[in-house]
Amino acid sequence: QPPIDTPSSGAAILYLHGGAWQALDKDFLTQPLFRRLGNQGHVIVDLAYPLAPEADLNGMLADIRQTILWLKQHSSAYHINPERMILMGVSGGAHLALMAAYASGHPAFQANKPSADMSVRAVVSVFGITDLCAFFEEYGRSTRKQPEYSSQITEDLLQRIHDQTLIDRFLTHTRAFPAYRHTNMPGGALLLVNLMGGTLKEIPEVYRQASPINHIGPHCPPTLLVAAENDFLIDPTHARRQHQSLLQVGVKCIHREFPNCVHGFDQYIGVSRRIAPAAQSMTYDVERFIALMV
Repeated sequence: QPPIDTPSSGAAILYLHGGAWQALDKDFLTQPLFRRLGNQGHVIVDLAYPLAPEADLNGMLADIRQTILWLKQHSSAYHINPERMILMGVSGGAHLALMAAYASGHPAFQANKPSADMSVRAVVSVFGITDLCAFFEEYGRSTRKQPEYSSQITEDLLQRIHDQTLIDRFLTHTRAFPAYRHTNMPGGALLLVNLMGGTLKEIPEVYRQASPINHIGPHCPPTLLVAAENDFLIDPTHARRQHQSLLQVGVKCIHREFPNCVHGFDQYIGVSRRIAPAAQSMTYDVERFIALMV
């Protein structure tokens, strides 16, 4: 929360960390950003949403929905204006943020009070995946063992339990990389198959329904899209296409693509927002965008 002597802006920023839906935790290299935003009067809610493979995409989205509704119900206790809630996510968390902001009709949001108000004032996507159909193909090019059909899943791709050494226990029990317990490599060939419940060829409509770009319309809130030109994980075309689609339906959108930068350039250990020019510039963009929303 903001310092005691800082006037409240009434804004609440619900932050969803990165990690390809399966790794890391809340409060991971985020304190410099959180302190800056808190000093500007904003409340930051850093959510430890459930991770794959224990949770699928629907489980993650349902948890985010519940958090949004809880914050609105308890807004007065935290001096939050329920009309000033902003979703912000990084990488996999950015995909979740965009889905929560755009796709209130998704099945994961319809259980228990489907008419409940999930609307938010704005959304910030940093290195966000906007098209899961395209990402399935992109991920397959870098992860050659990703199957096209579930029948192609071989024994060497199935879950294994790594829980023998001190490093195993650290990775699996601290949320640093709990999916390590079930996969043979970071990411793993079955990352998207397990997350979505099948391959793109088997359930293409589920992939389309889970793609923020397919939920764009005049109902979408103002959006800030941050991308890295040399992103080695998420192609910057995701943000470019999202930006153009939002503008075409009249949604206010800002697209910032940083040249000569890679995925997560703002959070590398030792290259924080305090010293890295690109990260400082991105922080400024986020600050100004949020200020415009309140």
